Amino acid sequence: MSGRGRHLSDWLLSLNRGIAKNHLTFFVSTIFAVLGSIFLLASASLWTVMVAKTQHINFDVNRVSRIPLDIYVSKGSALYLNWAAFVLLALSVIPYTIM
Repeated sequence: MSGRGRHLSDWLLSLNRGIAKNHLTFFVSTIFAVLGSIFLLASASLWTVMVAKTQHINFDVNRVSRIPLDIYVSKGSALYLNWAAFVLLALSVIPYTIM
């Protein structure tokens, strides 16, 4: 078969078969989960340090006019969501390694 019919049959075959469950696919998914956990850990820790080091600006004033800068730095809820995402993704690695 050539042309359009061949692509349709390939698509139907892949639809029925899907991705084969073997050790390689579980290994690849484990590697991606571990890499995602590492990147989330790095981003959450950098964000936490950045917020902690810049919170002093909340109390700074202009040295000349003694007027507050009106810049407010706070943790907010997104930082906690980032840490929660890291914890949950790190915990999701456990089922991958068991399989």
